[in-house]
Amino acid sequence: MAHDRIKELRWRVHLVLEVGQVGEHLGRAIDRLLVALIVINLAAVALESVPSIGARYAFTFDAIEYFSLIVFTLEYGLRLWSAVEHGPHRHLPSAHARLKYALSPAGIVDLVAVLPFWFAILLPADFRFVLVFRMVRFFKIARYSPAMRSLLDVLYRERRALFG
Repeated sequence: MAHDRIKELRWRVHLVLEVGQVGEHLGRAIDRLLVALIVINLAAVALESVPSIGARYAFTFDAIEYFSLIVFTLEYGLRLWSAVEHGPHRHLPSAHARLKYALSPAGIVDLVAVLPFWFAILLPADFRFVLVFRMVRFFKIARYSPAMRSLLDVLYRERRALFG
């Protein structure tokens, strides 16, 4: 009984996060909120790079960053958890379906958008280089834009040449 409720919840989370953009009200609302948060993040990164603005609004930029980190981490965790409900992966064992998502271009972008910041918060070292990863959040928009999705697909296919 509890297993059925968990499976139903996981299916609902999948519908809201993955299928929601094609019809469900809650899914569309969450998509819009995530896109708005991504745009706010990108604007904050740009504004924060101006020394006078960065110094004046440092607290606001930090608040945006921490709030975004929590939201994007929660989103990644829910997408990973509900990956077993994704049509092409439903026949796979749960761990394998989740690994397929984690290693997909969208899963990698979602992980890179949060993981370096958790390292910077939890490990006692100088992780200023993680600021570069804030721009990776721009690629999260690809989930909501066919043009950006095409660009990411090309970048993924040409990754060896680009890294070379």
